[in-house]
Amino acid sequence: MKKILFLLSALILFSCDDGDLEVEELDFNPDSVENCDDDTSVLFIINGDEAIILTLDAGLLINETTVLDEPREGTITANDFDVNIRIFSGTVSNTYFCSAVPLTEPSVISELNALSGTIEVTTTQNETNPLQFDHEIRFKSVVFENDGNGERLIDSDYLFGNFSTTAPETTTTKN
Repeated sequence: MKKILFLLSALILFSCDDGDLEVEELDFNPDSVENCDDDTSVLFIINGDEAIILTLDAGLLINETTVLDEPREGTITANDFDVNIRIFSGTVSNTYFCSAVPLTEPSVISELNALSGTIEVTTTQNETNPLQFDHEIRFKSVVFENDGNGERLIDSDYLFGNFSTTAPETTTTKN
């Protein structure tokens, strides 16, 4: 009788459905931010068959040092800044984003779109190259929603990445 009771207990314990709960998190290398040519309005990070894409509005990523503890801020909305996470049918490369003619492969199998949140950019001037500006880009209280099933991913403080820009050299003329 004890054996049957033990087997029934084990069967009940191990057959519980957890609702297929998956805990997802943002997992992209913040030191591998890319862009196409000199276009700093679209930045992306690729992680195998996933990519996170940030579309910036002019004025947030500028070659001007920010005041300590006062980053430039932008609000994620449909009109100002877009942040998307795409999962592809295969490995993706920067050619997918930078090609003059959009590629059809790999295809997007799932996309998460940021509904709300804040983008913070802290800019410092590079000490070894004064024409270079280093930008730390952070997401605060960002809420992503899966376009296919409505599931949400929320991250309160996420380092998108570090990105550098170079200011044009100024020339002086003598009279």
